[in-house]
Amino acid sequence: MSIEAAPNGLLATNIPHAAENAADHLTHFYIFFMPDFAREAYAAHAGTRRRASALPPPAAARCLAGAGAAARDHGIIAGKWPHSLAFQPGGTTRAIDLGERIRLLSITTAFRGFLERIVFADSLENVLAIATADELDGWRDGRGGDFAHFLRLADSLALTGLGRGTGPMMSYGAYHGADGELFPRSLFSQRAIVEPLPLTQITEDVSHAWMRDSFADPTHSSTVADPDKPAAYS
Repeated sequence: MSIEAAPNGLLATNIPHAAENAADHLTHFYIFFMPDFAREAYAAHAGTRRRASALPPPAAARCLAGAGAAARDHGIIAGKWPHSLAFQPGGTTRAIDLGERIRLLSITTAFRGFLERIVFADSLENVLAIATADELDGWRDGRGGDFAHFLRLADSLALTGLGRGTGPMMSYGAYHGADGELFPRSLFSQRAIVEPLPLTQITEDVSHAWMRDSFADPTHSSTVADPDKPAAYS
């Protein structure tokens, strides 16, 4: 729309989106993925069953502690979680008061503590400073924490060869700021950016949809163009 959002508007959308991303990552790791490794087939991998068991805790409790904090961040700024209606172009419709800002700081501090104690067993600054695969290997050797344990498990089971996509992948970018995007819009493959995302080349193709056979009017019609076909989606 060629409208520059206010700095607080960008923060008001970026923070709950980041909280949602963090909660999703933890839920996927602790609840949807790692419990598979609690099965008897992986008993030879020291400590995995204890870490990965979904019921009883500890895995489920660790996930709830971390993802729950992230979800509360989202709820304070965006009004509710999930499916907030507060997001609008340029920010959110909900202002937060001083007390809520203090709650956000407290929740975020507790969440950081969870990541540094349980997930990484290291400061977030040290984790973010890791720039190469070799540095990651050196960092994880002899380290506690669920992430380092998972890296060792992934190596021993050769997980890097499973589920690989064909690429390149497409990203619309994320976390907009005054200086651009933290993650730029791009086509990328194996973490390397191939080229900027060519937005002008993205078009709508309705040739295989139940819509009117006309490109003069781009409006999705609910009119039945052919009595033998179902009505189009509106």
